[in-house]
Amino acid sequence: MKKTMNKVLFLVLFAAGFACTDKNDNLVLFPVSKDVELGQQVAAEIASDPIAFPILDPLEYANAYDYLENLVQKILNSGEVEYKEEFAWEFKIIQDDATLNAFATPGGYIYVYTGLI
Repeated sequence: MKKTMNKVLFLVLFAAGFACTDKNDNLVLFPVSKDVELGQQVAAEIASDPIAFPILDPLEYANAYDYLENLVQKILNSGEVEYKEEFAWEFKIIQDDATLNAFATPGGYIYVYTGLI
């Protein structure tokens, strides 16, 4: 039991060493700048692998992208998004009709599979 408590205490102190507060004085483990940086890295990795992530061309599929743009703007304009100005808020549509899913990365990069729409 004591070993477990020591591990938990170590993890808490370790995380606290990286912790900071955001603009609303909320405790966060990673600053927004790190979220932005990580999101850019993940977006670059996804873009570099068109076999695994076949992104639809926004010009060719303008109707689908316009639909999603309207949804994203409604959410961003809701007043509930804390980092509206700090994040990229880019979205891409991945061609995969069998996948009923979507995901987002840190920094505001959103990916929606065609199976979901």
